[in-house]
Amino acid sequence: MSDLRQLWTTLTRPRGARRRARWGRKGGSERSGVAILMVIATLMVLVVITSELAYGARVRFMVANHQRERAQAYWVARSGYNLARIILIADREIANQASGNSFIPDEIKGLLGGGMLWNMLGPMLNTGILRMIMGAGGSISDVDKEDLEAYEQSGEVPEEYKADEEDKPSRFSDKSFLDFDGDFMVEITDMESRFNINAFASEQTVGSITESGTGKALFAMMSGPENDQWFYEQNIDRWEVISNLKDWVDPDNVRSGLRGGYEDTLYNRLDPPYLTKNAPFDSLAEITMVDGWQGELYDRYADRFTVFGDPNGKVNYQTADDLVVYAAVSDCMQGAYTPDLWVTTLERLSEQDLLFIPAMLEPKDYVQKLVDAGVPMDANCAAGKLTKESKVFLVKATGIVAQSSVTLTAILDFTNASEGDLVYWRVD
Repeated sequence: MSDLRQLWTTLTRPRGARRRARWGRKGGSERSGVAILMVIATLMVLVVITSELAYGARVRFMVANHQRERAQAYWVARSGYNLARIILIADREIANQASGNSFIPDEIKGLLGGGMLWNMLGPMLNTGILRMIMGAGGSISDVDKEDLEAYEQSGEVPEEYKADEEDKPSRFSDKSFLDFDGDFMVEITDMESRFNINAFASEQTVGSITESGTGKALFAMMSGPENDQWFYEQNIDRWEVISNLKDWVDPDNVRSGLRGGYEDTLYNRLDPPYLTKNAPFDSLAEITMVDGWQGELYDRYADRFTVFGDPNGKVNYQTADDLVVYAAVSDCMQGAYTPDLWVTTLERLSEQDLLFIPAMLEPKDYVQKLVDAGVPMDANCAAGKLTKESKVFLVKATGIVAQSSVTLTAILDFTNASEGDLVYWRVD
C-alpha cells in the first residue's frame, strides 16, 4: 500500500516541485503523470469490458448448446416412447385377432392375450441393445450372452458389434432407424401389476377401515414378520395410515380410522393448512400429501401402488408380484394364511405342477389350482379380484444426448381406445 501511495504522489506531483526536489531550484507549476493514469484506467476498463463480453458470450454459448442438446434428448426420448406405444398397440391387435380365431387353442390364446409382445420386447427397448442386435446380424440369439451382460453393467456397446465406416449409410443414402445422435431407454410397466388405491372411491363400505375390502388388501400387503418388525420399529399404526388413504379419497368428512374424528383435523395444523381432497388420486406422488405417507413409508410401498389401472383394484396375476396378488385376494381368505405360506405354495406349484402356467390359465382355473393346493379361500370371490389382461400401461422413456437427458413419463389407457388414451404426461 505504501508503494502505491508513493507512486501516486510521484505521478501527480507538479513538475516544478519534482525539479526543485531534484535540482534545488524553482520550476513550473504544471502537473504531469495524469495522462498515463488515464491511459491505465482506460485499459483497465477495456480489459474488464472485454472479459465480461467474453464470459457472457461463453455462458450464452453453453446455455444455447445445452438447450440444443436438451431438445435433441427430448425427441430421442419421444422416439422411444413412440416405439413403446407401437409395440403396445401391436400387442393388443394380436390379442384381438387371436381371440376371434376359432382355430387357435384356448391355451395359445391365453399366451397371445397376456402381453406376450411387450413382455418379450420391453427389456430390449434401448438403443444400446438394439444396436448390438443389428450389428450382430439382426437377432438376439446372435449376441453373445456375456457381451449382453457387459453392456447392461457398463452401457458401452462392444467394438465387434459396431458397424464399420464403410457399412454406415452415406449422406445421400437412406438412414437406418438407429442412425442418430444419443440414446434412449424405455421401461414399460402394466398398472394391473400393482394395487390401485383409488379402489377406495368405488367402495360402498361406510364405517371402520377394517370393514373395507381395499383396506384389508393393503393391510395384507403390509403384513408378515418383516413388515411387522418394521412397523413396530417405526411406531406406525398400519390401520391408521391406511385409513388416511381412504379418507383422502372417499366423499365424506369423517375419519374411518379406529380413533374417529374429522378428516381435516390432520391437515389444519400444517403450515400452510389444506383440506382432504375427497376425490381419487391424480398421481402417485399425491400420496405424499396424505398424513403419515411421507418418507420411508411411501418409498417402501410406492412400487406396489398405482392410482391408475382397474378401478375396482383387480390385479393381473401373470405380471404382479406374489404379495400383490396375495393382497388382492386376501379379503376372500376363509382362514389364517400368511404371506410366507402364500409364496411357498406358489413356488411348490411351479416346481411340481407342469400345467401351472399362469399365462395359460383363466382366473377361475388359476384360483382353483391354489384352492386344490390347500389355500383356504372362496374361489369365486378370489377369481373376481383377478384379471389376466392389462389395459393401462406406464411408459417411461429417457433420452440422452451428450450431458443432457430428458425423461418422459406417460400413462396409456387401452380400455376404450385401440391406440391408447394418453391420461398422464410428464417431462423431466
